[in-house]
Amino acid sequence: MHTRIPGFPLKRAAQIALTIYAVLAVLHVAVLIGIALFDLAPTEWLRGGRLETADQLFAFEIVSVGTLLVCAAVAVIRGGPMYQLKLPGKAAGWQLAARVFAGLLCAMFLLNTLGNLIASSLFEQLMSAVTIVLAFLNLRMALR
Repeated sequence: MHTRIPGFPLKRAAQIALTIYAVLAVLHVAVLIGIALFDLAPTEWLRGGRLETADQLFAFEIVSVGTLLVCAAVAVIRGGPMYQLKLPGKAAGWQLAARVFAGLLCAMFLLNTLGNLIASSLFEQLMSAVTIVLAFLNLRMALR
């Protein structure tokens, strides 16, 4: 039986997470466009200021967009129509996989928060607020 956390429904956590993922995806795609079209690579602002070349930043941004797609898929599975069906079999398997991934994402965002807090750039430090929110949203999605 599924339990509900009072005052914070699973669907709402998934919706908030999807909104944040969409905003982050737009930012990452903007960086990719800046690198590809305008030869603009703000390496000192992003990735803790540790990347030195536009090629390094481009590769990391591609990985970030891919990661965001996985994050969005987890949120859709946990808070979308598949959750409402409550069917045995494949739907239940997808739900279990999404719960496990949400738990892993929670851990990843917690570690990312720590990394952002010790980053040399103010932008990365400010992003720790976003990553801690994502950690808690993923924790909610990992719970039944």
